[in-house]
Amino acid sequence: MAKQKDKPKESPMEQPRKPVIDLPELRAAVIATDTLQPVIAQAVDSVTSDTLSNIIAQEQIISDTTATDTTEAILKVEIPQYEIADLFHDKPTVSTNNNKKWSLELAYAGQFDEQNRYNQPFSYKPYIDPNVQHSPGEGPTYIIPSSIDNWTDYAVYLANNPDVVSAQTRSAIMRIALNNANRPGEDKILRTSHHQMPVTWSLALKYRLNHRFGLESGFSYSRLNSDFEMGADGNTIREQQTIHYLGIPIKGIYNMYGGNRWGIYGSFGLTTEIPVQSTLHSDFYVNGQYEASDKTTIRAPWQLSTTFGLGLQIHLTPHVGFFVEPSLQYYIPMKTDIETYRTEHPFTISLPLGIRLTW
Repeated sequence: MAKQKDKPKESPMEQPRKPVIDLPELRAAVIATDTLQPVIAQAVDSVTSDTLSNIIAQEQIISDTTATDTTEAILKVEIPQYEIADLFHDKPTVSTNNNKKWSLELAYAGQFDEQNRYNQPFSYKPYIDPNVQHSPGEGPTYIIPSSIDNWTDYAVYLANNPDVVSAQTRSAIMRIALNNANRPGEDKILRTSHHQMPVTWSLALKYRLNHRFGLESGFSYSRLNSDFEMGADGNTIREQQTIHYLGIPIKGIYNMYGGNRWGIYGSFGLTTEIPVQSTLHSDFYVNGQYEASDKTTIRAPWQLSTTFGLGLQIHLTPHVGFFVEPSLQYYIPMKTDIETYRTEHPFTISLPLGIRLTW
């Protein structure tokens, strides 16, 4: 047989070297592998759990931060507040009028209304002089009544008190009273009243506290006219009553809107009026013929009133304006027998208008 040729041996550099593992090492590796697997698994689980916890915590922080930021953003949002000035296109003059503190106004409130009362029962209240002493005589003593509501009693009163009027006037009143008393069923005194709305002039000075509020005070003059007539068939007494008042008003002003061309404001105040002159002029007619006249001074009371107004001002120039101020007045009732427009109309609507100078 041919001798089989041996394969050439590989050199040590060419042959791969296999690791030589003996049995003890293999056993130790197996033991080590079995021991590390739970540890590795536990470590992996721990890392995974910590990672998930961190992610959840970070997401919670981000969520809380976002919610807080959103809440703060919502709280920081300002709700717009609108004023009357925002409703108009006219540019407000608050900034340009900051230096204008004072204003002077002249106003007029005229008569555009009248109050008439026809044939109303009237009671005359005689004046009793406390200084006059009546000594009792042998005959019956005349007792002055507290009020007289018929012509007969009025004639008797004049006959027993000749000093209450002048001789000429007393004679005319006596004939008027007797002629009206002789009319059948017409002995009661009836009076027709005609009250004119008061005429008022006022001069006031206003000081502006700020761009909204101001105070106003000054002087006012009012004239109250009333006409009365008693009797019938030409036997009449016609009276003209005039009362002059000097008042001191005090008002608070609230500026609702102020523009370059016009402005709106409200006012509320109290006025005290003092009568400076009060007269009653009487004319006496007998059978249609003028007989006599008399002029006496009457005692008018003080007058207190409250007022509430809403004004509109038109700016003619930066310093001159025209205003109209519709007002509601309440005249507090005073203890008096004198009838005026105010006693018949405690609540009155007036329309003051005038010119205002501002500086």
